[in-house]
Amino acid sequence: MAKALEFLAAWKSRLVAAFLMVAVGAVLGGVLAWWLQGNRYERQLSECGRELAELHAEQARQVAEAVNAARLEEQRRTAAQTEIANAAIQQAEAARVDARAADTARRELLARATALANASRGPGDPATVGGGAPAATPVDLLADVLGRADARAGELAAALDASHGAGRTCERSYDALTP
Repeated sequence: MAKALEFLAAWKSRLVAAFLMVAVGAVLGGVLAWWLQGNRYERQLSECGRELAELHAEQARQVAEAVNAARLEEQRRTAAQTEIANAAIQQAEAARVDARAADTARRELLARATALANASRGPGDPATVGGGAPAATPVDLLADVLGRADARAGELAAALDASHGAGRTCERSYDALTP
């Protein structure tokens, strides 16, 4: 039995050494596995961060494009509205010039009709004493009716020009705002 104890004593130190080697190997293997896993996670995290940065850059580019497109559309609409307003002002001014020319022609026509009416009367009877108001001659009546009709036609034409211009301006303005 003594030999068996000697044998165990000799192997005991070898078994402890082997156990320590296995334990140290296991610890080193665990540390190596932990380090490799950490490197893999760092690579994945870095890749996710890069993808996220690319996504943010793409979104920022898309937002910038959308803002620029909206800005260009706003500028186009503003320019169209300005052009339409200027055209409406020019049309209104042209209508006013035409109305003044028509009014001048109306006054000249009325003056000629009045002159014709006065010329057709002839000198009155000097022996007649003025009594009541003289009856209107057909020429006087025609001149009066013509003057009134022309004045009313001028008013209607001015109103029609104004409403037509406003309607056309509204249509063009709507068309300019519609993409």
